[in-house]
Amino acid sequence: VAEIEGIKPVDLGATRDGRFAQRLGAVAKAAMSIGAKLGDMPRPDLIIARTLEMLSLARRANAALGANVPIVYECLDIHRLVLRDDFVGRTLRG
Repeated sequence: VAEIEGIKPVDLGATRDGRFAQRLGAVAKAAMSIGAKLGDMPRPDLIIARTLEMLSLARRANAALGANVPIVYECLDIHRLVLRDDFVGRTLRG
């Protein structure tokens, strides 16, 4: 991943649109390795999550950093699973 204005982004892996099971696997893999990937990164001022998957990883990153960094969730869309009125929908809505 290329640097952006002198900052090297942390690559947490790729996900594929429309492949929910693949996305879950990729997020689980990233969640298990996020502490090592962050290494000795200094405490950020803010963590931005642009998808529900990244929101869960943002919380893991916060814990791995041992910090209480504000997390902003940029709601770009609402996944159809979140709108379900069953156990799955309620679980995803938290």
